Amino acid sequence: MLPLVTQTSSNFTIESTSPTNGQTGVALSPTITIILTQAVDTTSLNTNISCTPSCPSLSGGASNRTITLTPASALTTGTTYTITLGQNIQSIFGLTLGTNTSFSFTTL
Repeated sequence: MLPLVTQTSSNFTIESTSPTNGQTGVALSPTITIILTQAVDTTSLNTNISCTPSCPSLSGGASNRTITLTPASALTTGTTYTITLGQNIQSIFGLTLGTNTSFSFTTL
């Protein structure tokens, strides 16, 4: 039996991130976690997440409302990285973020 997934919010936005926006002293090999207000359509993630300056290749995926990303190698010391979720990321209920949404953090 499959679990029942219900729409918990009429808005589709970022609920929280780890590291948090503006966080400093982030480890050089972080696990980046993004929690959204609704379950994510994983097929909409492929070209809709970016990192600047260029991060080592990010791998990961999504499960329900959580996107988890891990850099392939260590990030650069003392660098501010910005993760951007593209406006076309979609919930399983068909809503999109509607606008590019970003958060930033700085490594040790």
